[in-house]
Amino acid sequence: MSKANFAEKAHKEIKNLIITYQLKPGSALSFDKLSTTLDMSQTPIREALSRLGQERFVERQGAKGYVVSTLDAGQIEELYDLRIILEVPAIRQTARIIEENGLAELGEILDNVKSLIGEHRRTEIIEMDREFHAAVLKQSGNSLLTEIGENILDRVHRVQNLNVLTSDRLFTAQEHHLEIFEALREKDKEAAAGLMENHLISAKEFVLSRLKNDDDILCTLLT
Repeated sequence: MSKANFAEKAHKEIKNLIITYQLKPGSALSFDKLSTTLDMSQTPIREALSRLGQERFVERQGAKGYVVSTLDAGQIEELYDLRIILEVPAIRQTARIIEENGLAELGEILDNVKSLIGEHRRTEIIEMDREFHAAVLKQSGNSLLTEIGENILDRVHRVQNLNVLTSDRLFTAQEHHLEIFEALREKDKEAAAGLMENHLISAKEFVLSRLKNDDDILCTLLT
């Protein structure tokens, strides 16, 4: 494996450890421990942490090195607001140009979620939720918007992991996605945009309401 591939692998695996809370917000990151965990030298790990710092998954704290970044209510609100700015115009474009293969991809994701809900496989449902939104972005045909949007989705994924695993939002999100899918199938761009905006506003308000409760596990772990 090349040096670049090792750095990419380290980036992907450390990000996953952060998103799944195996590395908790505020925890210090040891190069030695990560080297042992990932079974690779410290060089690609340093490169991965530098990149994750740019993506705001980790923070550099002087001589202490890197720590996993925390999230406060203001930052989370900004992330959801940015999603609205990106995803609402994107879905208008998607509704205008989406083809049968794009609809089939979205339909398959929703069918998978339906099966996973029946089996209570929440972690995989969260992955499918991200895949649905990523697919909508991709089907817009704007590669730069997709790249930026997917980075935001990854950062929101940290919040969603806890939010969905510790609440009953699974059914609500699936219902919203089904409505969005129907609007896309009808190529009704205004209906799709309105449904996406309402979906994201609803998710934002629910998360922020939980963060206002100091006893809520979402507040405790994220901040």
